[in-house]
Amino acid sequence: MGLSNWFKDLGMAGKAAVVVASGVALTASAYGIYSLYNSTTEPKVTKSDESDEEESIPEKRILVLGLDDAGKSVFLAALAQPDSTTRASTQPTEGFNVVCLTTDGLNLNIWEIGGSQKYRDYWPNFIEDCSLLVYIVDASNPSRFEESNKVLHGLLSEPKLYGVPVLLVTSKNDLSQARSLTEVTSVVQLQEVTKKSGSKWSTVSVQVNSNGETDGFIEAKAKILGLCK
Repeated sequence: MGLSNWFKDLGMAGKAAVVVASGVALTASAYGIYSLYNSTTEPKVTKSDESDEEESIPEKRILVLGLDDAGKSVFLAALAQPDSTTRASTQPTEGFNVVCLTTDGLNLNIWEIGGSQKYRDYWPNFIEDCSLLVYIVDASNPSRFEESNKVLHGLLSEPKLYGVPVLLVTSKNDLSQARSLTEVTSVVQLQEVTKKSGSKWSTVSVQVNSNGETDGFIEAKAKILGLCK
């Protein structure tokens, strides 16, 4: 299924009005992103020196989900721009963000969807043909671990996500109150829920320090690529 089908559900009049108060503006912005994507990221092809055979780069669709204020936008920005001097500042996501990366022989279309309840209602519209679910948990906010657990379990009960690999990412590990990756993994019962859905899973902890430098993102990228292949 092409990316255009993801916009069909999001662009339906009744639903767009629910996504945000300014539904028309969001839909127009979303369509603009899609149009730009179509015009600038045509599949790259490599021609053999000995023949005219064309080989397109495989495309993988990745969803980055989690509760509001979990650190999804920061994760996506740091993953796309490791150099803190060129990295754009982030704001809480109103709707969704899209990043397209070509790396290690793969085209990665990474979609980060807002995590507040009004956007969670729309998550199911984006899960079809998903290659990997990246689920972000704020390690510094244990008061929301139970809620994050419930949301993740609800997600993985969706038949379209059966068998889709899951990468659990704990964020904000630079804060003193952050809980360990082992504790968060246990609290959200990742092993149990992925066993039910038949999904491979892995975990990684990341942080963006106050000076903009990052920790854990090289490992996170390696695990994303490993789970996608």
